[in-house]
Amino acid sequence: MRFVNGKIDKGYFFLIFYIFWGWIFTKTIYANNLFVYLSFLFLFISFTLKLTNKNSSLSIKGDSLALVWTPYYIYTCMGWILQGSVENFVYYYICLIMVLVAGKSNILDSIPYKFIVYGGFLTVASIFLQMLLPNLYVQLIGNKIVYDAISSWTSGEYGFNGITYQLGKTAEILIAAELVLLYMSDKIKWLHERKILFNIMIVLLIVGVFLTGKRMNSLMAILIPMVVHYVSLPKFSGRIKYLFMILIPLGWGLTYIVSNAEALSDNFVFRRIAGSILDSQDDGWSAISGGREELFDYAINMFEQNQILGAGLGTFSLKYGTMVHNLYIQCLAEQGMVGFALLVIPLIYCLISTVKLITKKSYYTYKSYLLLAFAFQLNYIIQGFTDNTSISGFILNAIAIALVINVKSLKSIY
Repeated sequence: MRFVNGKIDKGYFFLIFYIFWGWIFTKTIYANNLFVYLSFLFLFISFTLKLTNKNSSLSIKGDSLALVWTPYYIYTCMGWILQGSVENFVYYYICLIMVLVAGKSNILDSIPYKFIVYGGFLTVASIFLQMLLPNLYVQLIGNKIVYDAISSWTSGEYGFNGITYQLGKTAEILIAAELVLLYMSDKIKWLHERKILFNIMIVLLIVGVFLTGKRMNSLMAILIPMVVHYVSLPKFSGRIKYLFMILIPLGWGLTYIVSNAEALSDNFVFRRIAGSILDSQDDGWSAISGGREELFDYAINMFEQNQILGAGLGTFSLKYGTMVHNLYIQCLAEQGMVGFALLVIPLIYCLISTVKLITKKSYYTYKSYLLLAFAFQLNYIIQGFTDNTSISGFILNAIAIALVINVKSLKSIY
């Protein structure tokens, strides 16, 4: 079943394009406010049309995953309306629509998997261009980006941002490409059939994440595929065996880095990680967190003053000029205990539900979609502890939930 006259397929493609590459129209010399507002309008109309499709009905009528997420999306949409933020309202509105209609619309192949992977390849290439040919990089890319912190990033002082405006955004694109390539490689046949080339591209994507200098993202690039693989194994004994096969060399690698942190502090690949280890030995957690514990304190104080409903979406960054860098603490501060409960309960419930479906033999036909959905959810949950869960984060999580709902509905038909 296709979406209304194919419009929703275009909607998904443009949605993915905008969450990964929309910054081009906001933070570069190509910034264009008209394009930005037209984009929101197109996305709003595209996904609203699905609700008016006579062939569709709402997933909430028969799916617990849609039911458990709907209150949070509605609560957040209302919050952004009150704050007058059209952009954030549209993003969460799209998330709401996706989970509501997923049970009656075949979206499994509506996601532009190839586009996500090719975006990752392009980002890796730009990182190596920045690293190996910095002068050419600045001429082609660096001087096109209008952003306060870009001078330090283009110099590679903290890490390599490649073709994007921010280290975290670069890491998100690379991790998304890695996960899609791992679990949906059959969508890219020329690469799927060449195992050596496939493995090389996976390694390059992971190396690219490390080169960004984003420590948590670097860990996630390895940890998430490992956990997904562990969960997908059919027998418990096999899971334990493979888990140790992965953990032992990984533990050896981490031990080597810790033991040789001083020597590696001048290495352009490991310098940020090694520097963090050295700083932690001197100054403890404060050095690693980059002073974010102070932001945590501000957020907790804000929560204590408005415990039930919070201070309101966007109020923390408006007051302090930055975000908390922790999804859960920021949710407490801005949406209170109500918003926190509406967020955390669905996160846990849907992650467990996805794992249960992965382990069922009856869902084997759709296993690759479920593995990707599980990986996206895990990525969002882990990233939430140390980052702002940017646009990519919560929308990819909503896509993951929609994929699981869709798989359940398709399975019930056959």
